[in-house]
Amino acid sequence: MFFRASSVVTAGEYDFLLKALVRDVAALRSMLVERLSDLPGVGRIHTTLVLATSKHVLDVSLAK
Repeated sequence: MFFRASSVVTAGEYDFLLKALVRDVAALRSMLVERLSDLPGVGRIHTTLVLATSKHVLDVSLAK
């Protein structure tokens, strides 16, 4: 459904930042409503859309 490019724990207004690449608005809604909002501890979701990017990398390794 979506590709996770990066996720970090933050020390600011938000506790966690997830960068996701989704196919379309329907996939974004599905990710937010059907997956993320049901996770334990998730009380609020703030969404920011990126309209343009200067560099886009898809070969990010998710292995530790």
